[in-house]
Amino acid sequence: MNELIENGPVVSGISIYQDFSDWHKDQKKCHDDVYSYDGKSSLLGNHAVVIVGYGFLNNKYYWLIQNSWGDSCDHGFVKIEFGQIGVEKVAFSEPYIRDEDAIPLSIPVKMDSFNNYLFYESFNHICF
Repeated sequence: MNELIENGPVVSGISIYQDFSDWHKDQKKCHDDVYSYDGKSSLLGNHAVVIVGYGFLNNKYYWLIQNSWGDSCDHGFVKIEFGQIGVEKVAFSEPYIRDEDAIPLSIPVKMDSFNNYLFYESFNHICF
């Protein structure tokens, strides 16, 4: 919470379960409620999100996350209850660097050194 207040949005990873996949398709539910894992749905995979805020709704404390899947849920935002689906487990933020203190940096990446074909294809698709 302090990181959000002091430095702004925080990148995080979440685990996607079947119940979340179904839940986030209902825009009214996404707007009016907070997602909590049902404890039994199967794991579909993992996903990166940005934590942009937090709050309290329907007797639940939640993280407000921005999703990169477009306009799904509440116009791209989802409320996830604290302690659910790994939001707090993998989170990081970039330190704030003033423009006048920034140092340009170029990092060469040799793509053929990646052994993970799927990562390479995803990276190649996004960047090139």
